[in-house]
Amino acid sequence: MLRSLKIKNFTLLPSRTYEFSKQLNVIVGENGAGKTHLLKLLYCMQATISKAPRTIGLPIKSELQRAYANKLMAVFRPDSLSRLIKRSMAPRLESSIEVTYNSASLNARIKFSKLADKEVKVDMTPEAWETDSALYLPTRELMTIFPNFVTTYENYDLGFEETWRDTCVLLGRPQLRGPRQKDAIRLMKPIEEIVGDRVSLSSSGRFYLGNIEMPLLSEGYRKLATLMQLIANGVIAKQSYIFWDEPEANLNPRLIRLVAQVIDTLCQY
Repeated sequence: MLRSLKIKNFTLLPSRTYEFSKQLNVIVGENGAGKTHLLKLLYCMQATISKAPRTIGLPIKSELQRAYANKLMAVFRPDSLSRLIKRSMAPRLESSIEVTYNSASLNARIKFSKLADKEVKVDMTPEAWETDSALYLPTRELMTIFPNFVTTYENYDLGFEETWRDTCVLLGRPQLRGPRQKDAIRLMKPIEEIVGDRVSLSSSGRFYLGNIEMPLLSEGYRKLATLMQLIANGVIAKQSYIFWDEPEANLNPRLIRLVAQVIDTLCQY
């Protein structure tokens, strides 16, 4: 479990330590306070080491230095890493980020400076890969842009941040079967009662709720359908981190309450 994030001189965020609770953490603040930057930074740090199913061996410092740099650049999309350092006249100013977990083997600390604006230095290397998955849900729903988005993103410079690509990859995973499917069905039941049907992915790459194509649904229902798909294919499970930016955006008051109930259910899972 993620315990804390210590930030120094990173974008507009205050240099401080953030402590996290076990299940639900809510970030509030005025526009421009850095809420999205905080979520994206957490996602970058988590996603970089959440590679256990795909990686053989232990984390290697030199590989992590490239991986952290690539993820920060792809998610925040600055001209260079130094652009992520809080604005200052000091030419030697550097930014540092440290994350701690209940398991000390996952702890990591990185830093980068204006003098080497393409490099990340790993001061504390994790001793193991994180087994819990990392998911970032942006403000905009992605089910309507899903068809061919990943292929197009990987072949053309679209200008979108990498969180969109990452989440679309996860949306496209096949649905679970066997014992894990039963757990997913139980977790989806409250959402299914709200939307009235299940999500399916056609051979043409389009998502449907029942027999209705996603573009014909309200954005609130698309958000709920997104959760259903990510539960059905095992991305959202007992061991997962969900970073959800403005879950209430573009929802009517009734759906805001329903989405809050769904979030509460996920936290208790």
